[in-house]
Amino acid sequence: MVRAPIALERGFAEFGAPLTFADETACGPTFLRFFATPQRGVAAKRLPALSENLWMRLGHTSKPPQISLQQGRVAIDVERPDRQPVTFAAWHRDLPRPGASGNTRFAVGVSVEGALHLADLAESQSPHLLVVGTTGSGKSEWLRAFLGWLMASNTPTTLRLALIDPKRLAFASLETSPYLWRPVVYDEGAIALLDAMIDEMQSRYERLQRAGSDDLTQYNDLQRASSEPVLPRIVCVCDEFAELLLQDKKVRQEIEARVARLGVKGRAAGMHLVFATQRAGREILKGTIDSNLPARVALSVPREIDSRLVLGEPGAEKLLGKGDLLYKDIGAPVRLQGLLVTREELAAIAATPVAPSKDTSEP
Repeated sequence: MVRAPIALERGFAEFGAPLTFADETACGPTFLRFFATPQRGVAAKRLPALSENLWMRLGHTSKPPQISLQQGRVAIDVERPDRQPVTFAAWHRDLPRPGASGNTRFAVGVSVEGALHLADLAESQSPHLLVVGTTGSGKSEWLRAFLGWLMASNTPTTLRLALIDPKRLAFASLETSPYLWRPVVYDEGAIALLDAMIDEMQSRYERLQRAGSDDLTQYNDLQRASSEPVLPRIVCVCDEFAELLLQDKKVRQEIEARVARLGVKGRAAGMHLVFATQRAGREILKGTIDSNLPARVALSVPREIDSRLVLGEPGAEKLLGKGDLLYKDIGAPVRLQGLLVTREELAAIAATPVAPSKDTSEP
């Protein structure tokens, strides 16, 4: 059991907010979480504002401790001096085996308790994701883990990828993958790719209507029951979409209009958007982008205002980089450590699909 540092206890008392620390401590791969309750007369809401002052008392940490209120207690997250990596390979055993209908759940990261936190593209709270993180935050690694998890738990029959890579660096290892729905797009082909997704979405809605199905999951269940081919999920991942939006006003409007259509109607048809960027400014995240990508992965950002734009509250500015993240769909953000996947590991997953647990037919 790790006891709260004396400097932390004294620091709160010095600033007029004495706490009673619990014996319980959570030891995650990135930080230690201490729990406490405010002593008589201490207003809990003022505690997060003490983070910067406490940082000076602790001395050894690279970022201020993160202070939050959780289930009637105060949680104080302090950086571990011996931070541990969380590798994709270590969690490979938890991957669901590819099935005839595919798998829509993906790993967001590992909690401070050491548990894998999963989200689901098929659910209404997380059909589309916004991923934001500055240089060194682990954004590219998180995208690789996201793609690796989906590919390793699906076959090309149940999953296809539409990749947009304006900087030509993120998805080079996937250019020949059998999971690709269309060739990797760089800057000029983004609008055409989104148009193709909209056309496919409209076609799928017609199929769903004819079959009397509410969504792709129900449609594919009917297809399997009659031994007909299923339709794959199509996941569009765009790294550094700010490069697209800042080209000129007309291009931005065209992209936003397409994102709006896919954001509103895509989930039921099995069409999903994952847009990532280093820049969290209002000029990037306002309007259509903000309202149509409900689930958020916030890695380290430079300013509190950036965290508020992404999550609606501060916190991401105090993250430690290298995969330390806050995930939010509904409710309060959850702090997690993203999985580490190398480019070579991702290329190997993309090139050799796992055999399905049941025979499936190519759509």
